Amino acid sequence: MSLKSGTYRNYGKAFVLDEDTLRRIEGLLSKHAADYPEPLELVFHIEREDDRFYETHILADVLADPNSTTKKINLLAIELRLKPIGTETPSGNREAPVVALVFDMQTELGQVRRQVMLRIRSPHRTWALLVADDIEPQIQRTFRARRTPRFLLLLFLIPAGFGFYRLSQLFKNQATVSSTDFVLAIITVSIFAVFLASYMSVARIISGVPRWFRFCFGPCSAFLWGAEIDVYQEREGIRKNILWVVIVGFIVSLAASLSALWF
Repeated sequence: MSLKSGTYRNYGKAFVLDEDTLRRIEGLLSKHAADYPEPLELVFHIEREDDRFYETHILADVLADPNSTTKKINLLAIELRLKPIGTETPSGNREAPVVALVFDMQTELGQVRRQVMLRIRSPHRTWALLVADDIEPQIQRTFRARRTPRFLLLLFLIPAGFGFYRLSQLFKNQATVSSTDFVLAIITVSIFAVFLASYMSVARIISGVPRWFRFCFGPCSAFLWGAEIDVYQEREGIRKNILWVVIVGFIVSLAASLSALWF
């Protein structure tokens, strides 16, 4: 039995895989496949939003995919597989690929599972390590998805602190409580509760990240070709608008807290 070596790594980051990076990865894997002592075939495995999947050896077939809303690509696996002994024709063999690079953004129960996985298993140690050294920089190129800075959400702790302080004063001096003060304090604390719950989601205190939160605040993974190019650009524009809403909301919340504290 031959011993194997290689790498087994998960990247828990959102990715944006575009045509240029995909071509670079295809070129590198094709070059290394030609250097392998045994015949290998390069296979693209695609799974879509409409519960369909297909496999192809041709990169142009992948880039020609419409990648539209109802047929959006959710998973792309790029694999080097051993060809069957005695034939030079593509086999469609799904047995333990020598190299598997998987970009996965499938959704489950309203959650988003984001991960890039790299698997290399080969008895040829030097070859396996060279492949890993060449592919990992290309993987890093895909980690450029933008997101709203999380510290903006934490800024809501400031007006929330004022709100909690005002509530404590209201309950301490119940005889002088005004309805306006009470409503302002409740609004401030409610805003704090909403954003704290959102931040807890991002921190993965619960399993996964809700899709609505990722859509609003990012980052969102994407296979950037076909119809997804326009959808992604539109989504980024919406996120910028939401960023301004968050900033304005913070200012309003802070002003309400200060007015409830001193007036």
